[in-house]
Amino acid sequence: MILTDVPVHASGQGSGIQSTFRQVGSALGIAILGTILVTTLGSHVSARLRTVPGLPSAEQKAIASAVRASGGSAIAQLRAQPGGKQIVAASADALSSSARTVAFTAAGFVLCGLVFTAGLPNPRGRSDPTRPGESGSS
Repeated sequence: MILTDVPVHASGQGSGIQSTFRQVGSALGIAILGTILVTTLGSHVSARLRTVPGLPSAEQKAIASAVRASGGSAIAQLRAQPGGKQIVAASADALSSSARTVAFTAAGFVLCGLVFTAGLPNPRGRSDPTRPGESGSS
């Protein structure tokens, strides 16, 4: 689609620009989804840890900070702590919930892309007679 209107002698430049935009879009998408993961993970862990009975507020904040800063990998270290079963369960549930939020956000971006792509006009306004299976007459 991108290169249909680009003259053949400029197709290298067009392809390079398309590739650059694709890479920038990928990096930006990863940054946005990563930010959503870290942000929601921090708030979800804090909320879940408040439900753990007998866990002091200072420990809740420290655990939530460690889990958020590590992107959830600190949960494995929490498993090694004695009596931390409820803390691990709350943290793992928060990570799962945050990952679900990220997945739905990514699916929303894909759906938007699909809708916008479906709305693009046919660049030639008719079928291409040079492609197999298509006829040039209407």
